[in-house]
Amino acid sequence: MASLSLADARRIFGARLLGPEGMGRVVGDLPSPPESLSIDADLATRLAREGCALVWRATATADGRPITLARLHEATAADRSRGFKGEEPWFVDLPFAAEETPETGWAVFARAPWPETLNRTFGAGDAALRTRAGSFAWRRRRAVEIAYDCFAAAAAGERVLERAWDWSGTASTDGGLLTLGGFGDAGLEVIAYSRAVKHDALGICPTLLA
Repeated sequence: MASLSLADARRIFGARLLGPEGMGRVVGDLPSPPESLSIDADLATRLAREGCALVWRATATADGRPITLARLHEATAADRSRGFKGEEPWFVDLPFAAEETPETGWAVFARAPWPETLNRTFGAGDAALRTRAGSFAWRRRRAVEIAYDCFAAAAAGERVLERAWDWSGTASTDGGLLTLGGFGDAGLEVIAYSRAVKHDALGICPTLLA
């Protein structure tokens, strides 16, 4: 398996390497990441040139508290410009907001939706994702991963998904699929859409574990 040192990853991704420090200031100290990544240097370089970011995601803080949508809301409530839109977002008391966590590990993610996934229904977006991904294991992000990545980037001084929306694989209690975006000064918005919805700012910002 190809391996890339963390030092080389920092050289390749520069400011778009989002380590545990930024999110640690948001949710509390995170477990230390490994010093190597299971990704080929040439692939990492190509993805960095395509505008992807590299993020260290943790399932829980160093003291064992799960990182969930509800926890992220609690941690960012004092500064909604870096958190969720609204004083009491609609989703915070629903089961998925307290249960779903990120998958631990280094991961690459697209900072903007892949163009071929825009303005497509949920199923058509999946088909477009599979076609472009080929043999690589790109997947939709979980809703909590989208929020995590947005807040990690904000902690590093960049706001992503300002004018775009990423459709997650997380189902709401009514069967809709959560989409996150519109991350302006009022915060990150979360909406649940039916699978038939489509518009030209809604697509997939997929992730690839590294």
